[in-house]
Amino acid sequence: MPLASITVSVPPSASVVTAAEVRAHARVDSTHEDSYITALVKVAERSIEDHTGLALLTQTRISLHRRVRVGVLEPAPSPVQSATWARYTSETATEAVTCRLTSGPPSFWYPPDDGFNYERTDGSPTWSCTAVCGWSAAADVPAPLRHAILMLCGHLYDNRDIATEKSVTEIPFTISRLLAPYAIHP
Repeated sequence: MPLASITVSVPPSASVVTAAEVRAHARVDSTHEDSYITALVKVAERSIEDHTGLALLTQTRISLHRRVRVGVLEPAPSPVQSATWARYTSETATEAVTCRLTSGPPSFWYPPDDGFNYERTDGSPTWSCTAVCGWSAAADVPAPLRHAILMLCGHLYDNRDIATEKSVTEIPFTISRLLAPYAIHP
């Protein structure tokens, strides 16, 4: 389903890791920068969600799609707790549609093969999905994803500027390796 847009209508109410966990990982003894560390956690979590296509903690996402490709699995923001699909049947009317979902993560949508094909003349999306997705508790988020958040927070904490005078080389098998099994899009 070619994606037109996706928005988070209800964001997560918590974070996957705490400022205390980041302080322990980054070997920071003081709590005086906890607000900065909390901001880094949000940045790291959104970055990992963007990179993998996953929803880390419970949130509601609304995605708009231009058309469906019958018989083709499409990535879903894993894990999906519930989803409601609708498609336009005219320029103004919609109907509820049931789409199958593979088990995951990563999860994939399998659109219905009911022979119905409608594309809006103005090029607007013809499908919408409201999905409640993400793990229900921080403790349920897989350890590699939690560790990738800690590593990214530690890196951002230590490297606050956009440039450095020293040569920086990624250590093999770090964040990218931790995220690879969970990525649902390239």
